[in-house]
Amino acid sequence: MQAPRSSETFCVTVISDKYASLGGSAGWLGRPVSGELASSDGAGLYRQYQHGAIFWSAATGAHVVQGAILAKYAALGSEAGVMGYPTGDELALDGVDGGSGDGGRCAPFQNGVILWRAGADAAFASHGPVLARWQHCGFWAGRLGFPLGDVARTADQAGQYQHFESGSIYWKPATGAHAVDGGIRQHWAAAGWEANQALGYPVSGVLPHGEDSHAEFENGVVYWRHSTQQATELMPAVRRTRAEMQTMMMKLAGQLPQLAGWGVHLEDGPRIVSISDFRYDGGNVIHGRQYVLFVRTRNDSAALTNADCDLKINVRIELDRARSAITITVSQWGIPTHVPWRADWGRQPNGIDCGLKARLDSLVGVPHVVEAIPPASDGSILAAKVMPNGDFHVYVAP
Repeated sequence: MQAPRSSETFCVTVISDKYASLGGSAGWLGRPVSGELASSDGAGLYRQYQHGAIFWSAATGAHVVQGAILAKYAALGSEAGVMGYPTGDELALDGVDGGSGDGGRCAPFQNGVILWRAGADAAFASHGPVLARWQHCGFWAGRLGFPLGDVARTADQAGQYQHFESGSIYWKPATGAHAVDGGIRQHWAAAGWEANQALGYPVSGVLPHGEDSHAEFENGVVYWRHSTQQATELMPAVRRTRAEMQTMMMKLAGQLPQLAGWGVHLEDGPRIVSISDFRYDGGNVIHGRQYVLFVRTRNDSAALTNADCDLKINVRIELDRARSAITITVSQWGIPTHVPWRADWGRQPNGIDCGLKARLDSLVGVPHVVEAIPPASDGSILAAKVMPNGDFHVYVAP
């Protein structure tokens, strides 16, 4: 009975079989210029040829990388770099192999793709959230076209970007990845990209508005009027200062006295103490900045072991177009960890603990109208934003 082959012997056979399937030394890869070598990460093997290389790992199989794509792959650290191992052979785009018209080649890897456009001097890599957004936009056949560079770090080191033939994609963890193109991109680029804090990073793609379009950024809105080919950085139509928003937050205090039935009495607040950052949920939802409120309460309840208790309440500001109003909604509440709550708080099925928690939970998700929107602006509202300094802005179409 034949002895089992070692994994190394098996891998050499897989690389040899791949090479033979491509014509061996008579094929386009040419003759070998190295033996089978261990990958730097120890998880696979590779072999170099006159016109390319074959990489193998148990997870991905054996695949060929060549030409400009191989040069880019090597520059990025090959299999030990950001791309990982190839997961397929290079693919011809638009009939490049003997076809006519523009085209190129694409190679898939564990963590991204590397593309080369016919006639270009170099290939470029795309990966991570930027790649996911580019895929959503239709890859090279979509409105953005081919990449003009690799995914790179933004100047503030907080995110990544990649430029394409007809647009750019910018990403950071708090805002997600978004494509910006056309006149809005030109305006944003001229203003200094994400380094211009008057706008910051995009928090949306380019959105239609009638015959025009607009895009939201962290700190503003850019509007593109197609008829005049003019981009405008909008000024807020409704502007409320942090102090004015603090007054609005006091309307939430009208809900808190209902806690008195559980032995909790409002003594101070709600007061705005900070502003939360944007939060991207990894899907299609970006949660805007929220007000973080402080509430000081006094209690005479068995649910609490301390006479004074601090609540931290996060409040989001929203536009209710149906009611033409600005609303505030409690998104979550919490207790600072230094307050000595009973270990079984909120867990007793019939006790006051569960009742108090249930009353606080009932405040979450219920919008409260705090201000009517001016009728003239109601039908053309584009965005509403909590600013980093605590001001609140509403933007309408010009």
